[in-house]
Amino acid sequence: AQESALEEVIVTATRRALEVQDIPQTISAFSEEDLKDLGSQSFATLTNSVAGVELRQSQAGQGSVAIRGILPLDESNLTGGTNSSTGVYLGELPLSAAGRFPVLSPFDMQRVEVLKGPQGTLFGEGSLAGTVRFIPNAADSTAFDAGADMIYSVTEDGGDNYVINGMINIPLARDVAALRIAAYDREMGGYTDARISDGVTVFETIDDANTEQSTGGRAVLTLTPGDELTITAMAVLDSTDNGFRNRAAKDLTGSFSVKEHGKDDLNAYILEVDYDFSFAQLVASYSYTDRTINGYLDQSGFVPIVQGAYAQLNPLAVFVLNLPPLPQVTGVYGDQDMQNRSDVADIRLVSSGDGALQWTAGAFYRQTDTLYRLNGNSVPPVPPESWAAITGFLTGGQLSVSDALVSTSKSTVDQWAIYGEASYDFSDQWQLLVGGRLFEETRDSLAEWSSAFALLTGGVPPGSAKSDGDTTLFLPKVSATYRFSPDVLTYALYNEGFRSGGQNDFPALTGGPPDYEPETLDNMEIGIKSTLLDNTVIVNVSIYYMDWHDLQQVVAQGIGGMGE
Repeated sequence: AQESALEEVIVTATRRALEVQDIPQTISAFSEEDLKDLGSQSFATLTNSVAGVELRQSQAGQGSVAIRGILPLDESNLTGGTNSSTGVYLGELPLSAAGRFPVLSPFDMQRVEVLKGPQGTLFGEGSLAGTVRFIPNAADSTAFDAGADMIYSVTEDGGDNYVINGMINIPLARDVAALRIAAYDREMGGYTDARISDGVTVFETIDDANTEQSTGGRAVLTLTPGDELTITAMAVLDSTDNGFRNRAAKDLTGSFSVKEHGKDDLNAYILEVDYDFSFAQLVASYSYTDRTINGYLDQSGFVPIVQGAYAQLNPLAVFVLNLPPLPQVTGVYGDQDMQNRSDVADIRLVSSGDGALQWTAGAFYRQTDTLYRLNGNSVPPVPPESWAAITGFLTGGQLSVSDALVSTSKSTVDQWAIYGEASYDFSDQWQLLVGGRLFEETRDSLAEWSSAFALLTGGVPPGSAKSDGDTTLFLPKVSATYRFSPDVLTYALYNEGFRSGGQNDFPALTGGPPDYEPETLDNMEIGIKSTLLDNTVIVNVSIYYMDWHDLQQVVAQGIGGMGE
């Protein structure tokens, strides 16, 4: 029986190290050995291996993680400060972003934790549905280590795939300093074909067009100058290049008017200080994240609209204004750029010892600056001077617009929070836990737009809109736990989570309000956790009821299809 006993998995989902079976909430945890057995080589394949968790993606790095069916309803709307519904962390480093997830490799991870249900108290904004935590292996100052693996595969009716992973651990000074570097190179050959067409004529068919290629890694420097103090610095880099989106009919062929491509570059850095006081553990961290995303995306639905508009404008351009004929349009595209920069500081104290009272108290600050730019045009394009002449003539010289479609959104979001939890063991059987998070957020947004095409088809002149908003929330948590034995416990849990509100960039164009309220989720859950038959069988059962409020979704379209 001892040889077949299940591995004990220690997690820090509650900000303290506990065995997963002792925590009164639903958690799926994967040890390093579990990850190897799964053969998972990407964030996507790992999350889709967890019951109740689904990654819905249109291409690598773009999409949302759904936990218990909760995900953003506006995941394609990346403007106006929209936020993720599932928190994603690499150690203490937050990596959540609206409509995006990091292309993390599970290679050289100590474990992965999936916390199901809202986690607003300890993890704050963006953990409405739950939280996914990647815990990397620490640098080891006692011994040199290195490892590598490679996987090659072929997708049926698709392309070749390969993944190369490598790790090296270098002790710099025994028991004092160490450096650990893990890197990966991943290429997925694609399995859907892309038909390039203007809706009538097919110009080209591209085989296995939804390719994915990502290269990246992380470097961890750990310093332990004393028994009480540990300092960890980590850098995370990833660069992803994508082909066409995963958009196709049943025959695995999709129709596009342009050749799509995308790029996603992530640079993130974190400094963490851990100090062991006699009564509590101090954890303080500061991180900086810079993520730049570009997507050249097909807008083939606009092709007949643009063709019709150009046909109507052509006599004016040629015979009245002596301009070159407007082109015969074969495609329409939207070229999107988003840059997201975030500074995050978190400091907390976690009580030490085995006393009946255990507590956690912390403070959090985050500032996020987002710049979004959309450039839409036809293929071939109308020259800017032609647009300027046409719009100038039609407005009687009052307005001259040279852009086919350009819009920009700039937003700044500041968040502050204090949070804490306390549990008390009234006996060996009964435990009560209470917690809460007081959160405050301020938002500022500025949108600017200029579009000759919009002016000529809808009468919308170039302009700008500025808005601001703020949110204050308190999120409670309470749970009661009863132990029938050391290996069997039952619990009742109530907790809340939220997804931040935001600003509508174009309220004057859509008739919508300048801002919108946060989404909130109330979770009521009862469960039982049991380890049976000499630690050879685990049976966990939970029943939950969730009440989801103020769902955010696109109900009107502004200029260039940007949502409100």
